[in-house]
Amino acid sequence: MQKIGDTTKTADSNGEFTDGDPQKQISCTWIMAAWLNTLQREVIKVVQEGGLTLNPKDDTQLYQAIDKLIGTAVKGALPLYPDTLAVDLNTLGAADQAGVYCQP
Repeated sequence: MQKIGDTTKTADSNGEFTDGDPQKQISCTWIMAAWLNTLQREVIKVVQEGGLTLNPKDDTQLYQAIDKLIGTAVKGALPLYPDTLAVDLNTLGAADQAGVYCQP
């Protein structure tokens, strides 16, 4: 992924945006097509990896894709419950919520 400083010399020394300073003749950061295209490609990749087809009328696709990818990554993992944090760590994993023994 590119930082804005990779596409324009008007970024600050950290490659980040700047408002500039007209009194010191420092230009604000120019937004270049190359940088915007990089962001677009990064977002599109996540949406497509989430199994979605790009839809210009749906502004929730990035969220949907991330939600799906996270769900896929932790499939089969036991959910965390608030009362789990108060349990003795030596017994954690001894039984699931249904009381079935689980190997810790």
